[in-house]
Amino acid sequence: MRRNDDGRSDSACTAALLLSAIVFGVALIVRALYISWRGVRITGDSSEYLALAANILGHKAFSFDVQAPFTPTIRRPPLYPGFLALCELLGGVTPIAIGSVQAIIDAGVAAAIFVFAKWAGAGRWAIVAAGTYVFYPGAIVASATLLTETLFTGLIVAGALTLVFGFSTQKAAFTAIAGFCFGLAILCRPAALLLPIVLAGVIVWSYSSRRRVLFAVLLLGTALITILPWVVRTSLLAHRMVPVQAWSGISFYLASRIDWPQTDEETLLKYLREDPTIGSRIANAHRPEQMAQLDADAWRAGFVNIRSSIYGYLVSRVRTYPVLFLSSFDSLTGFNESFRSVIARRDLARLVIKLAMLVVFSFVPFFLAVVGLESSRHNPVALLAASVWITLLVVYIPMWVENRYWWPAVPFMLVTASIAPRRLACGRRNLNQSTP
Repeated sequence: MRRNDDGRSDSACTAALLLSAIVFGVALIVRALYISWRGVRITGDSSEYLALAANILGHKAFSFDVQAPFTPTIRRPPLYPGFLALCELLGGVTPIAIGSVQAIIDAGVAAAIFVFAKWAGAGRWAIVAAGTYVFYPGAIVASATLLTETLFTGLIVAGALTLVFGFSTQKAAFTAIAGFCFGLAILCRPAALLLPIVLAGVIVWSYSSRRRVLFAVLLLGTALITILPWVVRTSLLAHRMVPVQAWSGISFYLASRIDWPQTDEETLLKYLREDPTIGSRIANAHRPEQMAQLDADAWRAGFVNIRSSIYGYLVSRVRTYPVLFLSSFDSLTGFNESFRSVIARRDLARLVIKLAMLVVFSFVPFFLAVVGLESSRHNPVALLAASVWITLLVVYIPMWVENRYWWPAVPFMLVTASIAPRRLACGRRNLNQSTP
């Protein structure tokens, strides 16, 4: 009997590895085809990251300056510029080269979703979750854009998987590696600052091992050790506490300006540049202490704006916040116009495409993830996945948002969504049994 059980286990493991490899291969092909079709996109933020990478290599300075004295900056976190610099050392920092590396990372995320969903108890729906990510428009666009999304996503997925594996094998080394991954994720995008704390709580709450407190402390400790040198650096330069970077206050201030168009980024940034309170000072905030002071002033100004019209702010958030997790992915299709505009022009083909993208890749996965939350309570792996995307959802509540900020949460949302069909099926069975 043991031999048969082991045989079935080996067979299931082999099948899972094969499916993971297929998911990886298909995801990589899809991203490579998109890059060959549309090329790699460079934005204004991309140019800043490239400038930082060039100064890291050429002048050993984390600075935007193009010539001496190379004043250090605290405007950006360090990991993505470091990633670009490393890529250049290994063979070039051309957009195509970076896009290719990011495509490989994101294909690995797709394969990891399949494994994660299996561990979470999704059964055959694990392949659906992974397949959805293979063709997820945001992930495809992110892999072909010189921005932090793909690297950040890869780091938190790697950290979560390593954390689960470490707990299942009861090996502390894997938990330490997970903490290191989450620390790197924080240095890539500070939105991950709360994740180690939340996941440490999940470990203590959901696992029954006697070593769960040790593992939680180890996760927090390694994450803290990873980010501590950079936090010390930014804080010393700014002469005040600065966790990773000084910019969150600007994002908060933008969200508090309910008189500005929150969903029109180009117009919003135009208003910010002309704003005498905060925006006009950004260009002159060159030194770290100036940037830190501006960020603190932006927080204060944002709270003043909110107090002056709390009801208006709440209404604005309700209207704007869904932009974070609901999208028709014009960044992929290139339509770049609202539903209202499409309807006014009676462009049926474009309307159908936008609706299909919204429903298939945005609304339905989010709805199923909400349904799957109840079942997530009974499986530590599922609870961990749900904790990640809910934490990222909460982090952005008071901030100015755009849909690309949500893309790193999507792998975890899909894991939660993948366990929803079983819950819905159980609900139907219970309803049928109770019907006379």
